[in-house]
Amino acid sequence: MGYEPKNEIQKAFLDGIEEVYSTLLCNHVLLYFLDEENTKVDSLYGETTEKKYLEPYELIAKVTYDHPKGENPEETVIRKAQFRIPTKQFLTLGIPFLQEADWERMRQAKLVYEGTEYLIDTVKPSTLVADIWQFFEFSATEAK
Repeated sequence: MGYEPKNEIQKAFLDGIEEVYSTLLCNHVLLYFLDEENTKVDSLYGETTEKKYLEPYELIAKVTYDHPKGENPEETVIRKAQFRIPTKQFLTLGIPFLQEADWERMRQAKLVYEGTEYLIDTVKPSTLVADIWQFFEFSATEAK
């Protein structure tokens, strides 16, 4: 069962923020949820040995990331990124977002931006207006 905005203020904020992000930012990211049925888990340690993901959702986001450079040319440096995604994106696509269990499912997912895979470290809602979060912020680390 999907969430429906309870009043015109909620709907107006959700629609307005999505419009701004769609028009001005236009950063497209792919969100892949973990396929829990087909992901292999080590029976002894409970670690995932081979992750499988479901088909992606395309989302619009504001993406900021650091691009550190190593001291030596051959040094490998891992990037960290922040993804700020309007709640309306989840609402429109039918992605559950209201419960802590939904956020945990998001934490097990991965994001792909400009061909680079990022593993999600944290997910937190942001900007509460008229009793609904307007954004979700994902902190992620480049997958190696």
